[in-house]
Amino acid sequence: MSNYDLYKNKSYNLRLPNELRMKFEIIAKRKGYKKISHAYKDVIENYVKAYEIQYGEIKLPIQTEGNNENQQGDKE
Repeated sequence: MSNYDLYKNKSYNLRLPNELRMKFEIIAKRKGYKKISHAYKDVIENYVKAYEIQYGEIKLPIQTEGNNENQQGDKE
């Protein structure tokens, strides 16, 4: 899968309290991230992996051309 296919998604704002965002940026810089977005991606990726280890794989809905609205996969 190409990087284009991997990242051709909609962007969105992530609303965090300023204090939490600033602390996260400090941690990311200390860990050597050049871009904060990469740190966010890694944290979310690790969270999803841990969740799937505990509860099983999350199945995503199949996207068709006429059906590209946001859909939810498995629900808790």
